[in-house]
Amino acid sequence: MEIVTHVLHNEEQLRSYIGSLKMYNKTLQEDLARSLQALLSSDNPHYAVFTTGSDGRQEKCPVSRLEFVVITDGQFSPDQLDFVQYGLKHFRPTLTDEEIEVKVIGTDVMSQFQNIPDRTFPMRITDLAYLGGNRLLKDAAKIAMVREWQGSSGRSILERLRRRKGEYKRITESGGEQVYQGRNLRHFDLEAGMAYYERDSGILSFKLGPLRWIQSEITQGLMVYYRSRPKPEEDRLILSLPKAISERLLFLEDSKLTVADYSGIRELSDCYNFFLWLYNTSQEVSYNHGQTVIGFDQKQVKERLGIVRKILSNPLLKI
Repeated sequence: MEIVTHVLHNEEQLRSYIGSLKMYNKTLQEDLARSLQALLSSDNPHYAVFTTGSDGRQEKCPVSRLEFVVITDGQFSPDQLDFVQYGLKHFRPTLTDEEIEVKVIGTDVMSQFQNIPDRTFPMRITDLAYLGGNRLLKDAAKIAMVREWQGSSGRSILERLRRRKGEYKRITESGGEQVYQGRNLRHFDLEAGMAYYERDSGILSFKLGPLRWIQSEITQGLMVYYRSRPKPEEDRLILSLPKAISERLLFLEDSKLTVADYSGIRELSDCYNFFLWLYNTSQEVSYNHGQTVIGFDQKQVKERLGIVRKILSNPLLKI
């Protein structure tokens, strides 16, 4: 099968793609909420259901898997919880992650997936998108996570995130190479102009390089910000973050919190969207055509990676 080289012809093409992607995700979440109405009791104040990850950031492509998170206040019976989890798992079984995460506010660690320290992913809470139940639990979960950052466990959470961010940076700077659990993985190849996607093998195109690097820089910056500002009035920042990463960057710049000026943050935002376009293209080509490789314009990718490295050579947010 012929490998197609994907070239960005102009910035308007990228803006159009991101606009269409955002609209698709907005419509999808509205459809999900309507479809799940029978499952999600709006008058039960003790739980809520959200999507997260690319769904929550409104950057999911149609073949990406759905991720659900159930947030409860601890007063949700096991039978009720089993009913909700079963319904979510079988909602769209071919595109739904098998593991539905449940978070109990006041008991579970909000910054970690399933309370596993080696799976520290605070973005799963910052990226929540509401589907049904008690909407107020979204803000409660975010504030609980900020209190973790500010508390005695905050240092270890931050250190784990820094190590993970360092891995994303190494993948980016190595030109797409990664050593993972003794295996040599190649996510993309700058010299060959190829990006590779094999989900089950952990080969993920530009996801674990520039996309995750930028995402984790934002999260690390927010953690450092909150650890130095323990006052409750600062909670409004975490509650006001836009959904999309590109918009989140511009929001932080407009709030006078970024080290780089508007021009630099605008460039970083555009780079994020560029690599998101290529990553989503990799997923769709793999799912729809069974092809694990796409081609890209080497000059464009190298220039964008250079911008990411330059801007992220300094801390993203002011301390």
